[in-house]
Amino acid sequence: MQLWPLYEEQDEEIYMKIPEGFNEYYQGILEGKVLKLNKALDDLKQSGRLWYQMLENGLVEMGLRQSSFDSCAYIEVDQNKDVVIVTIYVDDLLIFSNSVKLKN
Repeated sequence: MQLWPLYEEQDEEIYMKIPEGFNEYYQGILEGKVLKLNKALDDLKQSGRLWYQMLENGLVEMGLRQSSFDSCAYIEVDQNKDVVIVTIYVDDLLIFSNSVKLKN
């Protein structure tokens, strides 16, 4: 499972101005037009939200559940009482576990 692809599908339409020099390359046929982005890029305002949504979906797919006391903590407890806790701080993850098997 790939959690963090460089470009992610977005759930809304985003348009951008044509970059300088791009219109000249296409001999002016793009004059007065805009470009529609099909994938989210790193520098968009929405990039952080899309990254978090992908991360959250991946953690849930792996069996972790969001903590009721902290929305940035995800927890899994297996039948042997082994625990793994994943915490998110900005774009860093901290992984805690009493089991090497679960941590890996």
